[in-house]
Amino acid sequence: MYDLVYIYEFEGNVSSRIPLVKADEDYIGFWKEANYSFLFFKKEKKALLQKHFPPYRSELVIRHEDWESGNSLDILRVEDSSSTRHGNIPTAMRESRFVSIREWPSVRGTTPAPRVV
Repeated sequence: MYDLVYIYEFEGNVSSRIPLVKADEDYIGFWKEANYSFLFFKKEKKALLQKHFPPYRSELVIRHEDWESGNSLDILRVEDSSSTRHGNIPTAMRESRFVSIREWPSVRGTTPAPRVV
């Protein structure tokens, strides 16, 4: 495990350069969002990035536990909720951040529609 996460933000898509740093023992991963790329490391990597990448736009150092919001990674189980009603939701669903409820309560004869809460 590691205490800090070093996040480097680049403008544009730098995915073609990932093989140049992927073998580094401190490499955690890569994230592409719109026109930005983010590289994640366990330790500071300014020299490595200056060698292989265009200048980065920003650097953020955060605690690992803050990055994961203090929650361990786990599987989100989605169950068939056809037999459940509000107040009687299965435990796996109550403990997750998302609850899937199959239909809206009936309102003046309208057709129930699926929803995610």
